[in-house]
Amino acid sequence: PALASIAVYVFMAAVLACGDGAALSHFSAAVLWEILEDRGQSIHVTVEGNRVRRGVMVHRSPLEGHRLRRRGIVVTTVGRTLVDLADVVKKRRTLERAFDEAEYLHLDWHDAQPIPGRRGSGLLSSVLAVHEPGTTRTLSELEERFLAFCEKHGFPRPEVNVSIEGYRCDFVWREQRLIV
Repeated sequence: PALASIAVYVFMAAVLACGDGAALSHFSAAVLWEILEDRGQSIHVTVEGNRVRRGVMVHRSPLEGHRLRRRGIVVTTVGRTLVDLADVVKKRRTLERAFDEAEYLHLDWHDAQPIPGRRGSGLLSSVLAVHEPGTTRTLSELEERFLAFCEKHGFPRPEVNVSIEGYRCDFVWREQRLIV
C-alpha cells in the first residue's frame, strides 16, 4: 500500500523540528523508502548534534554523504537506512525483508556495510553474507508464516514468488521439483 500523505507530513515535521543536518532514519526512513510497512513505530530522526525532541526517537551519528531527499524530506540513503535498521530490528527476517523489498524496487542498497562498533554490525554482516536480496520477497503474512515454518523445521529455503511458465508460484524447490 502507498504511504499515506499524513505520514509524509508527520515525517517532514519531525525532521524540521530537529533542525539543520537532521534526517529521517531507521524504521521511519524504511517506511518512507517503502521497504517496510508502517506498523506504528516511533518516528526516528538522526542528527549530528545534541538535539532532543519530544515524540521523536533521536539518534546521534555523522551523516555525511548519507542523506538524500525523498518526497521533499531529508532522509538517510537506502544503504544507511539498512545499516540503521540492523541496530533496532528485533528479528533478522525484518532486515532480510527490507533488503528484499529494496532489491525489488531497484533501490541502491549496495552501500549498506557494517560499521564497527554499531550494535547491529554482526546482524548486518550475517545477512549480507548469506541472504541474497530479492530471493525471499513475500506478498502476504501467510507467506511469511510459511517461510518461517520451513525454516523452523529445517527445510531448504525455497525460491519465493517466482514465475514458472507464466504462473507465479509462491514457493519453489527446483531440485525437489516441488511447487507450493
